[in-house]
Amino acid sequence: MFTLASGVSFLALLPLGFTRDGNVYGSSAFLRIAAALMSTGCLVAFLNPDYGLAGISLIAGFWLMRDRPRLSILCLFPLVAYIQGWVGAVLAMVVLMTYDGTRGFIQTTTQKYLLYIFYPAHLAVIWTFA
Repeated sequence: MFTLASGVSFLALLPLGFTRDGNVYGSSAFLRIAAALMSTGCLVAFLNPDYGLAGISLIAGFWLMRDRPRLSILCLFPLVAYIQGWVGAVLAMVVLMTYDGTRGFIQTTTQKYLLYIFYPAHLAVIWTFA
């Protein structure tokens, strides 16, 4: 969760160096982006998240290339391999390459809430028997 929180805080600070159409503006854009990186780096040093700066870089990379998902998957493969290992990276990329942007199989609120109940319930069962 700390990696996700750090990544979201970086994404919140990152647009300070960009215009609304996504172009970098002014000579201070570099300084703004550097300030976002440094403040996120301080947060990472304080929180010590599981994936560190590599996880935050992965979050930022997928966000920056969100309009070109297949290209982002290929470009970020080495970073995923660094975090998860080569086998985990290949398996993750196969799953990500199959996603076409459509909503999943959960169509009704009943199915949604049953899955919301199932996840903590099965963790409780595992915890009970562990």
